[in-house]
Amino acid sequence: MKRFPESRMREIRTSGSMRGELAALTVSSALLLYRILCVQSFAVTAHLYAFAPMISSVIGLLAGLAKRLGDTRRTEELLQTLQPSGAAFVLA
Repeated sequence: MKRFPESRMREIRTSGSMRGELAALTVSSALLLYRILCVQSFAVTAHLYAFAPMISSVIGLLAGLAKRLGDTRRTEELLQTLQPSGAAFVLA
């Protein structure tokens, strides 16, 4: 296994610009992971909704995930399917 040169490691540790780049990369990676998890959660919840469209908490969860993913049209459609007395939580 090839080792990373020690001189390059020192440069990364001491360079302020590299720290900023590493921080930006870390934030970008975290945001990408968050987006992937939202998309996967949406897919699973959509399957659950197809199986049980009458459960208000499933509708609320799906609407919240749709909103997080930027699909406001789908969010509104889902929320309108709730009965006035139905309680749903929306991850907004």
